[in-house]
Amino acid sequence: MRARVSAAGFTVLLVATLVAPAVLDVEAMPGTSLVALGMLLLLGFAELIDASSRRFVLAVRLGGIVIALLGFGIQVL
Repeated sequence: MRARVSAAGFTVLLVATLVAPAVLDVEAMPGTSLVALGMLLLLGFAELIDASSRRFVLAVRLGGIVIALLGFGIQVL
């Protein structure tokens, strides 16, 4: 249940960060988009994947961490 809620929440956040610059005529937020995507992979999709494929789940989690850290790094710059 928690994985579905976090997947839905971070998907809404990701869509909002991608749509807001087009609709509201504001500056794009690539750092926030990457953080939302990383957290979506880490907390949402990785939990929804079948646990029998451990390597794939681990790869999705590590990919989510790397993407989120890249987003944080872009926000700092």
